[in-house]
Amino acid sequence: MVGRRPSRGRRWKNEKGGGPVFTIRSDQSVLLLGRACLIAACLALFAGAAPTVRADEKAPAPEDKLKKLLQARLEAAQKVCDVRVAEYQAGRVAFESVAAAEKQLLTAQLELSDKKEDRVAACEKNLEFCTEIKKMAAARLKAGQGSPADDLQAECERLEAEILLEREKAK
Repeated sequence: MVGRRPSRGRRWKNEKGGGPVFTIRSDQSVLLLGRACLIAACLALFAGAAPTVRADEKAPAPEDKLKKLLQARLEAAQKVCDVRVAEYQAGRVAFESVAAAEKQLLTAQLELSDKKEDRVAACEKNLEFCTEIKKMAAARLKAGQGSPADDLQAECERLEAEILLEREKAK
């Protein structure tokens, strides 16, 4: 069948009579291949789905899970804050990283607190921390290790902490 178009499902041979150049597939085999791919994709999707909870097992309450996540974030933020302060004291990081860690810690504390007393206590603790950081920035400036901008930024952070405390008390 050299030079002629074969019927569907047959092979064309090259002009020299060698092996097949390509095979023409019928429309039905293409459809079957498409269906097989669709079924494989569906099976892969359902195989990766999360297992369902049995009736005798209790799923954790969303509030409990959220509380645990908030507590874990608070602990992580406290560690970050401690590390950033130590790095700032050693002169390895800029003041901005301490300020960012302090704000992250305060956010974690406030989101974990439901009661007004806890929120006020978190703001008071934050004010104490900001006051210490302000003293640290002033000492670094006096020693020639810090910049005036760091000292001013530390004062702004302390004032923001004091304002937030007053707002929480007024709620």
